[in-house]
Amino acid sequence: MEESLDYYINREIPNEIEELIKQLKSKRALIVVNHIKEHGYVTNEDLLDVYGYGHGPRAVKDAKDRGIPIKTLSIKSPKTGRTIAAYVFDDITKIRNGILEGRKPLDKRIKEELSEIHGEKCYICTEPYEIRYLQADHKIPYDVVGENSSYEYELDKYMLLCRSCNRAKSWSCEYCENFLNSKDENICKSCYWASPDSYNHIAMKNEKRLELVFSDNEIAVYEIFAYQAKRNNISIPELIKEILKRSVE
Repeated sequence: MEESLDYYINREIPNEIEELIKQLKSKRALIVVNHIKEHGYVTNEDLLDVYGYGHGPRAVKDAKDRGIPIKTLSIKSPKTGRTIAAYVFDDITKIRNGILEGRKPLDKRIKEELSEIHGEKCYICTEPYEIRYLQADHKIPYDVVGENSSYEYELDKYMLLCRSCNRAKSWSCEYCENFLNSKDENICKSCYWASPDSYNHIAMKNEKRLELVFSDNEIAVYEIFAYQAKRNNISIPELIKEILKRSVE
């Protein structure tokens, strides 16, 4: 049975977590863990109202990436009465795959070698970008595989992403049941965010995704879609779906 929030508020912090906190240097991560130490938990509302962080999960991820075991509970907001996330220290024994050591920056060579093999383009949307605008990332999230030594310099384990796709991937993963609980690497491998050319699901949802980017001379076509969508009071993706359906039929 899931423990109540009171259990975490009144629980003594394990020495192992205290030692990890002493090694933290990230300001955002320290704010998260120090608030949990003082109050037993922290919410997205706390991070926004007290510290000005509008994206609480990102601040929490900073702490998790540096080895702090944190789990998410659902509670009722004292402000709105709505269900919100509350973050508490997790059981230290649940940390696996070397995550206790904290996340290490990806070697610059990985980014350079990926661009030489696949070109200077995003792995997800396939749009070309200058290398400085691309970010190297794990195909399987770090929180799932940890700092797996067998991954070092295995280029097929990494990809180059534009900033937009990297943010979308992070957001989708943060709310995925497998990412939060199961941490099954095979489930991640069959996900769109790891294998956009051959996948069975998107963050464990029965979905298919099509990335469309209009650039240069194609922008005129996009403007036509935007005009027609507005006239029909629908979104541009909905309009394009209707056009594709009629084409297939």
